[in-house]
Amino acid sequence: MIDRVVIALLFVALCFVLIERVSCPPVALAASAQLTSFSAERAMKHVLAIAQRPHPIGSAEHDRVRDYLVAQLSNLGLGPQIQNATGVGTRYADAGRVQNILARMPGSQKGGPAILLVAHYDSVEAGPGAADDSAGIAAILETIRALRAGAPLMHDVIVLFTDGEESDLLGAAAFVREHPWAKDAAMVLNFEARGTSGRSLMFETGPSNLDTTRVLRTVPRCYSRFLVHYDLPHDAERHGPVGARATWHACFNLCFW
Repeated sequence: MIDRVVIALLFVALCFVLIERVSCPPVALAASAQLTSFSAERAMKHVLAIAQRPHPIGSAEHDRVRDYLVAQLSNLGLGPQIQNATGVGTRYADAGRVQNILARMPGSQKGGPAILLVAHYDSVEAGPGAADDSAGIAAILETIRALRAGAPLMHDVIVLFTDGEESDLLGAAAFVREHPWAKDAAMVLNFEARGTSGRSLMFETGPSNLDTTRVLRTVPRCYSRFLVHYDLPHDAERHGPVGARATWHACFNLCFW
């Protein structure tokens, strides 16, 4: 009986160690890291700038964040644009005016498929949105900065900061339905938050992504928590861009818990 209890306790301890190992984020690089590396310290500066106060859609603070992001993309040498549109919700009877922020980093292969990086810049009314989704915005800004410091990529990279996500994903729906760049996206990475700490995990994807998921497995220190498959044509934009466009070849939702 005692042996069984000891074995059970050792098994629980092993599970705890494995869970902690998978959940802990990698060591953050300082702002002094080489320019071609992703630095969490550099990214955190954007979080502090964005998440000063709640900035829900339609608020004055929302406009401040919008202007900040446009300025940051301009500083990176991109030509940001604002998509003014009326977003219509796909799950509820919601609609509203949105201002999506877009920029495109050209690759060496003109006219080819593009990679779409997505995060939303609006917050809920009750909080400043540091995790949801200033962290995602900051991650994309720092990624683009690091990519710009290196050699040109083969394919275009499109940056999409959606508006009105907290109001039934209005901005993403408007982008898919109206913006001409939507048809160029062959790979979509959406950065979200389901918590406030921990490692960023790939937690959601759609069907027909087996080959891309196998590639993801080869990325060092990259983990997935679970997969949720949706019937994409009948659920346009259920959780970020994963369900937004059935013709996209691969879509991943990533978040920390």
